[in-house]
Amino acid sequence: MRLTHFFVAIFLTFSLASCKKLIEDQKRQAAMSFITNGQWVVASYLVDSVSITDQFTGYKFKFDENGTVTGTDGTSSAAGTWVAEVSDYSITSEFPGANDPFQLLNGHWIIKDSGTTFVKADLKTDTGIMHLHLTKVP
Repeated sequence: MRLTHFFVAIFLTFSLASCKKLIEDQKRQAAMSFITNGQWVVASYLVDSVSITDQFTGYKFKFDENGTVTGTDGTSSAAGTWVAEVSDYSITSEFPGANDPFQLLNGHWIIKDSGTTFVKADLKTDTGIMHLHLTKVP
């Protein structure tokens, strides 16, 4: 009888671990779908409280499931990479070798708020806190 309880306990432990992994996978898939479905624009970019949003005027960003991101204003563009981390609600983006405004997006952004059409994230740097507000293109 004790051996049966032991096997039941092991089965339940593995089942719970599988359920937790399944839930995490579903969260990650939902986040990927949210990010990669459509294009995004910079609605606001603040360095502490100073707006530099105008540097992003006309740019649209497309995040792809393969971890690439492209920003373009129709005449100039830059390609980069991005990684979403569901566990700490963050996105890390890099535009290697890119000039402004793209390099301003490099770093580990902590998501502070989000909805079906927007994301607000912060990036702490040596020079201050960057506040980014992205919205989906309708």
